[in-house]
Amino acid sequence: MIVTLITNSKLEDGGGHSQSLSAIKQFKEIASQHHNIELISLSSENKKIDTFLGLKHSFYKTSFLDKLFLRFIDNSFFLELLRKFSLKSPFEKRLIDSNTDLVYFLSPNNYSKILSELNYIVTVWDLCHRDFPEFPEVRESFEFQIRENFYSKLANASLIITDSDKTSDNLSSRYGLDKERILPMPFSFPSSLKLEPLSAKNVLSSDFISEGYFFYPAQYWAHKNHFRILDSLKYLNKVGLKINFVFCGSDKGNLDFLKRVSKDFGISSQIQFLNFVSDDDLSALYQNCKAVVMPSFFGPTNIPPIEAWSYKKPLVYSNLLYTSVSDSSLKIDPFSTESMANALQKIHDNNFDFQHLIAKGLEELTILKEKRILSESSLRNFLLDFEHKLSCWK
Repeated sequence: MIVTLITNSKLEDGGGHSQSLSAIKQFKEIASQHHNIELISLSSENKKIDTFLGLKHSFYKTSFLDKLFLRFIDNSFFLELLRKFSLKSPFEKRLIDSNTDLVYFLSPNNYSKILSELNYIVTVWDLCHRDFPEFPEVRESFEFQIRENFYSKLANASLIITDSDKTSDNLSSRYGLDKERILPMPFSFPSSLKLEPLSAKNVLSSDFISEGYFFYPAQYWAHKNHFRILDSLKYLNKVGLKINFVFCGSDKGNLDFLKRVSKDFGISSQIQFLNFVSDDDLSALYQNCKAVVMPSFFGPTNIPPIEAWSYKKPLVYSNLLYTSVSDSSLKIDPFSTESMANALQKIHDNNFDFQHLIAKGLEELTILKEKRILSESSLRNFLLDFEHKLSCWK
């Protein structure tokens, strides 16, 4: 059986790109002995990434016709024309020409909607547009409607892979999808990051305190809630406590606002705003920080906590988000500046049992690994069952 993996992520997508790479590695380990695997990138940037070595890899540039299909696929008249003349999109023709039996979209991808013949697996990471529709990244440019349209059309997917039981439950209850076709697959530590010691000196500014900084790796979206950290630093300054922070990530439209706020709050000297950094630099920043802080509203799961636990760093985490072990992180209310400030002060003043927190984080990693092993077994069984079905017509 030939399975074609589809990735449309870019290097600067951060966690989304890392998770797509992890999914490729995972699928190779699960399926390469029994199935032929091809990888197609919809982003030209991926042509240079050597992570895909060992797989037949090609780049596909979506055409005007593909976009036309995507634009009108929900129109009943257009669908009737496609049915009457047996028309297929160039994207699906490309897949059929390579004898693809099953398509696996490694991230949420609207092009799954224009497959009329081929069966597919699709990935869903979160449904946060429904949880927090107020944020500009899911409010502007009809993003909410686009996401709703995508999720509401997943009933014909052969399998939906999610990040957690919580997302699976929400998919089923909100969109009427069969639980039997939804597989929770926990995130994993990115294989591109390094655990061996590295120095962060090349990343930190020369005038920045290079030791004892707190670290938040996240794209500059509003929902990542960098603001709560800035407000807590202002709050702590009033009581005579100065804490340094390093942020890193691609600007998704909120960076200028954050820089302006930090200047207005008089805390610019305490924060280093880094752009997207390399895997080595990201590894070094994790290794040399005092703690990892993530007050994000979006979840229910995220990759930075897995990275924090793997690097044995204390984690400050939003109480809206999910962890298997209740005390594997120092939970804060992402709406509360005082809650954030108290957590930062506890860690800064060593008024917290770090070793207990780190030990619980390692316990969390063990639980995630066990869940992932079970999910991988379920994915193997799905592939076997699908191949048996496939033999009925191909």
